[in-house]
Amino acid sequence: MASVRASLSRQVAQGTGSLLAARVVVAAATLATLPIVYGGLGAHTFGVWALLGLLCSLVLLVDLGLGPALIREVAQAYGEQARRRARAALGLGLLCGVGIGLVAIVATLAGWPLLARFFHLTDPVLQAREAALWLMAGVLADRVSLPWRAMLAGTQRYAAIAAATGLAALLGAAFSVLVIHFGGGLAALGAATAASSAICTALLTVLAYRTAHGLTPSLRQIRRSDVRSLFGYGLPVQVTRAAGAGTLQINPLLVGGAFGPAAVGGLDIGVRLLSLLRMPADLLFTVLFPITVAQAARYGRDWVDRFYLRATRYLAAFAVPCAAVLAVCAQPLVEFWMGHDVPWAAASVAILAPGYAVGLVVGVATMVTRAEGRPARETAALLVAFAMNVALIYPLLRLVGPLGAPVSTLVAVIASNAGFVVYFHRSTNRPVTPVLRAMCPGAVAGGVGAVAGWLVMPYLPDLPGRGGAGVTMALGAVVVLLVAAVTLAAAGFFDSTERARLAGLLHRCAPTVRQRRRAARPLVPEPPAAKSVAPPEPTIEKDEACGLSTSAG
Repeated sequence: MASVRASLSRQVAQGTGSLLAARVVVAAATLATLPIVYGGLGAHTFGVWALLGLLCSLVLLVDLGLGPALIREVAQAYGEQARRRARAALGLGLLCGVGIGLVAIVATLAGWPLLARFFHLTDPVLQAREAALWLMAGVLADRVSLPWRAMLAGTQRYAAIAAATGLAALLGAAFSVLVIHFGGGLAALGAATAASSAICTALLTVLAYRTAHGLTPSLRQIRRSDVRSLFGYGLPVQVTRAAGAGTLQINPLLVGGAFGPAAVGGLDIGVRLLSLLRMPADLLFTVLFPITVAQAARYGRDWVDRFYLRATRYLAAFAVPCAAVLAVCAQPLVEFWMGHDVPWAAASVAILAPGYAVGLVVGVATMVTRAEGRPARETAALLVAFAMNVALIYPLLRLVGPLGAPVSTLVAVIASNAGFVVYFHRSTNRPVTPVLRAMCPGAVAGGVGAVAGWLVMPYLPDLPGRGGAGVTMALGAVVVLLVAAVTLAAAGFFDSTERARLAGLLHRCAPTVRQRRRAARPLVPEPPAAKSVAPPEPTIEKDEACGLSTSAG
């Protein structure tokens, strides 16, 4: 069992590390290019670009649940019959992906007059229609990559996914910077985005065919039972994702219709900053999903229950303090990134950060229920949250302006996740008390850290410029994380094994620190050593008979 646990830990670490490296590249490219794009386009035109990006993101959510469904089929492809089902499912995924992309392009062409009037995009100088069509072409390219990405993820070849995604992100960022440098508009930016999506799809296709060619998509092997099985699993996932994403992403679209594109730009920047919090956990879920499916099939529910509690415990200890850092340091964070204040960006970060933390912590239960083949368990709660969000958004927009959107999202996210946890535990006969105990240390540590940060922030130095904002942000983050870590240690969060590992890490780091200090000291010549006469060395005589050695003085 220990070898299985070590192998599982190694797989998780390698997969998460590969995807984390790629996501860091994507995040760095976004962080570097977004201020350039914002400065080149201006607030109003950037708001139009953000609106089109949100529309594109909503269309990308429409995959009929094939993303996790195909990964699940590939992860279970043990045996000839299972491999046939996996190839048939991949063929269905390719066919549906092409169809979704083509429908998106046609719907954009047909519905553009209505979209332009609703979002105030009637100015032909903006080239919004051309940009939207280019973005939908990028959607088509991304949908084509569905089966190839599933082949790589289901066989746990995350390094290939990381390489393709990271290279495409770098090329997309370079294309965007060149477009702004040469004075290009929205249409050119849309073409650059579509080109990077096509490059990513091409790379994923080549890598999947080379590394997992035995699972290539097949249209000939599709049977009616395969269609029922695939969409029986995938459609509930699609409804769940649509409801969850609708709660988070439909609000900026409504803000754009009510207040114009400029307000959307600030909210979009806040959401992009919050995506940094989700990045490590999302990658961890991506890696753990096929592993959880395989381990649940081999070891049963007992393993799943232990994994569920342990993963929830650690994720809460990570997500809640990180959310506290984002909420406390929202204003200097925005100023450090953009170089100046952006209306509504910092406020949206501070409001939405707790909701994102709750969503991440409950994400372990979501992954477990999908691994057990019951994704519909979370659908009802998310549909209720979507309805709650729609009911709250208009009164809150009238009451507090554009910030009503993140407030309604926060309420809906917390309510939906709380409802899902209760329903998940009742429907699976799992007691809810152990998981609440697993969440408590991280939640308490994050709350205490947030309070300490808010108390300290007014006394931190308010230095001018981007560098000053970075100093303020770093000091505030150190205060929050240090207080949270001390609270976790005081609450007994770390067991004896974890304390031993931390002590060993500090012990290994201590000699390195001492060596650096010694290297920094000026060299002082040592006094000459006193001469001494060494005693005579003993002679070694070898016994020829038995081969033993004896010493004589």
